[in-house]
Amino acid sequence: LQERANPNATAGRVVRKVLFGHNHPYGWPVGGDESSIDVLQTADLETFYGAHYTPAEACLVMVGDVGLVKAKELAEEYFSDWKSFTPPDRNVEPVHLSGRKAYVVDRPSAAQSEVRLAMLAPPRVTEDYFALQVLNNVLGGGFSSRLNLNLRENKGYTYGAFSALRFARFQSLFLGIAPVETRVTKEAVEELIAEFEALANWSRPVTEKELEDAKATLTRGYSQRFETMAQIAGEIAELNGFGLPMEELARYPEGIDAVDLVHVKKAADDYVTVNDFVLVVVGDASQIEPGLQSLDLGDVLRVDVEGNPV
Repeated sequence: LQERANPNATAGRVVRKVLFGHNHPYGWPVGGDESSIDVLQTADLETFYGAHYTPAEACLVMVGDVGLVKAKELAEEYFSDWKSFTPPDRNVEPVHLSGRKAYVVDRPSAAQSEVRLAMLAPPRVTEDYFALQVLNNVLGGGFSSRLNLNLRENKGYTYGAFSALRFARFQSLFLGIAPVETRVTKEAVEELIAEFEALANWSRPVTEKELEDAKATLTRGYSQRFETMAQIAGEIAELNGFGLPMEELARYPEGIDAVDLVHVKKAADDYVTVNDFVLVVVGDASQIEPGLQSLDLGDVLRVDVEGNPV
């Protein structure tokens, strides 16, 4: 219920539902929704746990003042009676986008609109991973990125406009993100799409300076991802979840440094799909729908906070 009152959370939930579908694993919220939680029983949890939670697919990460011998002793002490089995296959079918689709979630009298532009991206394990990181940084990965300089510094539409890659094991998302003033929602969406188009069409190519600045930002900031023990454990656990070796941690700086403009252009060509995307806007429909309908977005559909047609 708290998420429903939060336009940022609503936009994030709805964009996944309308893009992947309500029954797709990536479209369904991890925490469920009100209807699924209301009918959930203890026996349901026990059954699910018994069918899916197995040491065959588990990774135990310990970070701190503990050596390998002690870590093994603790693992044996607390987990030795955890019986292993082969879990059922997980068949996560990829989705395909066709055309531009726009959705509005109505929040009457809202002073701001929460905008999400979503395109499909490859799984985390891809040869284009480092090029995508650099491309994202140029587009919207930092304060001096194209999106923020345009929508915030130049136009004054928002306090911050960014892009993000949400990597997953089977299929990922490439997002444009901007909370904007209601009165300029149409104009902000135009500019957001235009920045993606400039990369997709290479009408405004990434410059050598943008490339070097992005690479420097990513490599210099890499150590900040390991400042706490919790962060270190999280990085290791994430690698395991993607089926990647520990060596990937050491490979990141050199992988970023090896990216050149050819790699970035290829990533833009392949993954900035400006003719196939989903746009979700959470805001005052009476104020923003007419403007959105005047853009080249196809039908602008109204949905509720769960992504259901209204």
